[in-house]
Amino acid sequence: MSLNAPTTPTHPAANEEIRYLPEGQLDIDLNPDLDDDDDDDQVMDSNHMDVEGGFIKDQSIDQTHQLSQHHDIEPDTQPRGSPKPNLLIDFRGITPTFEESYEATRLHFTAHEEITGPQQSKLINYLDEQLLKIQRVFIKTQSGEINSTIGSIIEPLYTNAKLVWLSISPGSHGNVEYFIKILNDLEDYVSFYNLNIGDRREFFEFLQFLDVKLSYLHDVGLFSSTGLIRVVSIISRLRIVIIDKFSQSESRGEVETEVSRLFEGLLERS
Repeated sequence: MSLNAPTTPTHPAANEEIRYLPEGQLDIDLNPDLDDDDDDDQVMDSNHMDVEGGFIKDQSIDQTHQLSQHHDIEPDTQPRGSPKPNLLIDFRGITPTFEESYEATRLHFTAHEEITGPQQSKLINYLDEQLLKIQRVFIKTQSGEINSTIGSIIEPLYTNAKLVWLSISPGSHGNVEYFIKILNDLEDYVSFYNLNIGDRREFFEFLQFLDVKLSYLHDVGLFSSTGLIRVVSIISRLRIVIIDKFSQSESRGEVETEVSRLFEGLLERS
């Protein structure tokens, strides 16, 4: 009996990036009791956020770039049972190239309205709280009190990094310093956790997100040379840790392309 080959699903374009945020009512307390240990086992989902005055109203921020298909496969016109020709596959990695992601960022970096003083204060409190929750999960995992994975750390870090990006507008440095804070924390997390993770896509998309956004902000004058020096020091150490971790992993061959281009944009600008 012959079996039909499964059809290939349609994927989003590689350079697709959100242009605007959907409007919606959110109900969230941005000032919970930080001493409440009941919340430490679960990091709050940073997607659910509202900054007073309408700066951010979004329940599902998804700026993840999907890898586009660059291989044109001819329709199967061969008689069933006949030998198939060899197909040459151009492996491009898990994420789009730096150039593709950078161009998408450049094209869609539109002017966000500058946030007011109260909005800025509220956003800073929120980000501080979320990063503290992530650190608490990490510390409890180190002590053996709970179990967590690098994936459970990356997900909320990535979401908060997206919030930082959305707070930045042309002509305003916004909260760029939070990117440095996130990278600094990430070095500790990556050093501790096992990187032989099931879903490597989000991990490498997150690293590329930070690389592309900071590279672009540097190019348009919103990220200082002093900040770049600080970041390059962090990512140089982080890069060594990641390469070492994956060199010992069974997934080494699958992520070779991604590992080879870690933070390529920032390193080229240093």
